[in-house]
Amino acid sequence: MTPLEILLVDDQEARGALVAESLRAGGVDAMIERVDAEQAFRDALGERSWDAVLAGYDMMTGFGAAQALRVVAEEGRALPFLVLAPSPCPAEALDLLRQGADDVVSPAEAVRLASALRRALAEAEGRRAR
Repeated sequence: MTPLEILLVDDQEARGALVAESLRAGGVDAMIERVDAEQAFRDALGERSWDAVLAGYDMMTGFGAAQALRVVAEEGRALPFLVLAPSPCPAEALDLLRQGADDVVSPAEAVRLASALRRALAEAEGRRAR
């Protein structure tokens, strides 16, 4: 099976490795490309057809999940979108669910991250089929 192509919006290089390890532990084979700025995100979106976007909630660069979700909507892309938030979800991250994010998960919770990604992929496939 071909690995999923995941675009990760995060300013911490180590989180990319944590996400890859968590997905692998949850039974998901993925190729992850990490970006940490809006223009890099826009460029990456245009380069290929991604399976999903995972975006860090707590980024120090000023470009994080809220901004990435806005860009995805502006671009008219129907991509599964997961927000990565450490431990209990802050209220602001929950607002992102109302704005179109599929789920808010911890990058360290392998089973939860993998299952949330699978569900978001299945829901996106269902929307495309309709």
